[in-house]
Amino acid sequence: MSAQPSPEDYRPDQARDDGSHDRELTIMEHLDELRHRLFWCAVSIAVGTVVGLIFGRQIIKFLQRPAQHAYPGFRTVQLGPTDFLGSYFKVAILVGLILAMPMLVYQTLAYVIPALTRTERRWVIPILAGTFLFFSCGVVFAYYIVVPKALDFLLNFGNGISVPTYRVTTYIDFVVRIVFWTGVLFELPIVMMAPAKFGIVTARRYLKWWRYAIVLGFLAAAAVIPNISPIEQTSVAAPIIGLYFLGVFFAWLVQPKQAKT
Repeated sequence: MSAQPSPEDYRPDQARDDGSHDRELTIMEHLDELRHRLFWCAVSIAVGTVVGLIFGRQIIKFLQRPAQHAYPGFRTVQLGPTDFLGSYFKVAILVGLILAMPMLVYQTLAYVIPALTRTERRWVIPILAGTFLFFSCGVVFAYYIVVPKALDFLLNFGNGISVPTYRVTTYIDFVVRIVFWTGVLFELPIVMMAPAKFGIVTARRYLKWWRYAIVLGFLAAAAVIPNISPIEQTSVAAPIIGLYFLGVFFAWLVQPKQAKT
């Protein structure tokens, strides 16, 4: 029989073959690590928000361009003393969240990396880059495709009967909500990877749900674009459905080998 290792032979920093560590952190050490990660997340959001405050006026003018293209002469109005101020800070916070997105994802992954194997750690950088890339693509898609189509219908629906005059808070809330949640929606392929990685859902199971994905894609398009035109609805629903099938492919890449076979 082989000799059993004595307690003196154990080293807390000794790594296993799979790249993870034998030593487990105490509850207080976990809380201290979490506090450290949350601190840097807060700092990154604060720095991004400062950038948003500096360029707030230019950003608000930039957000008004789709409405001005859809309805020439469009201008927002301020009906309350704090209307513009509230919209100004809301835009600044949104800019802060967007700029801080890479740091937020990095700190989240860095917190769980010690529990990952060496093979799993290879996916950290691609996931970090993919998260920022997909979110950025969603923001661009919302600003140049979704928002103009929605405003073109809403502003011109009562053309010749009423003049659209939007409160600045209402308009900014509308645009910011569409831009932000479209960016989050574009994270769908990354989100679909996690259950597949842990064997909860397989890529084949995702693929069997393709009918639901198409229905939900058109429902999401109808939620952000009130226009009933099938062409415009399809132009928004198609990328969302495409993201789902891209998520199926990503799930196939990361799922356990036995699930692939």
